[in-house]
Amino acid sequence: MILPTILLVDDDCSILSAWKRILQLEGFHVEIASGGRAGFAAAKKILPSLIVTDQSMPEMDGIELCRLLKSDPELALIPVVLASASYN
Repeated sequence: MILPTILLVDDDCSILSAWKRILQLEGFHVEIASGGRAGFAAAKKILPSLIVTDQSMPEMDGIELCRLLKSDPELALIPVVLASASYN
């Protein structure tokens, strides 16, 4: 059986570790990437079923990553969840 792959993108290693563990316990195959640029490269390589990304990251934030993903025909249909810890 092939497990759905979720790509987690965040610049905080502790958040990546926590989410990875939780999602693996729920039966998903999880890949992680530290930051937006690494996330885009990982998405191109693994073609995940879902991408969960942090909104606020240095270099390339989650919104920029979403724009880049949606502009790539190979990645444009992958659902993206944009997470934020902001309380604005």
